[in-house]
Amino acid sequence: MRKDTHSFIVTVGILFHSPSHDDNEQHSMQFQQIHHPLHRSELSLSYLHHWAKVHNIKQISQTLIYLRDHDIRDMDELAKRAGESSAKFTELSQMIKDAEKRLAELLQKKKDAYAEYRSIKEESCPLNCAPVL
Repeated sequence: MRKDTHSFIVTVGILFHSPSHDDNEQHSMQFQQIHHPLHRSELSLSYLHHWAKVHNIKQISQTLIYLRDHDIRDMDELAKRAGESSAKFTELSQMIKDAEKRLAELLQKKKDAYAEYRSIKEESCPLNCAPVL
């Protein structure tokens, strides 16, 4: 990397419009921080605006390609798929938690068995005698 190259975080905002009750538009902004390496000469505000627009367009196109490839045509289908994914995530999370619990139980059994072994060994050989070959 060149010495005059800097890395920084760009905050990209996507503006969402939603009509309100009194015909004034309400705006909500969703922000996302993105790591972007830039050369010093590219640190101008106009370049950052351009880069943010291009980035947003790329993100939108990736979203549309995903929707097309997975044959999602309407919000009902998207909600159905999101629900299925959420249910699958919940199921897998529970399986992982159960496996972690089982591993913790096995580890505790191993610790208990080793502690019992050590106590028996110390009782049978109180002076840390050498093993018999």
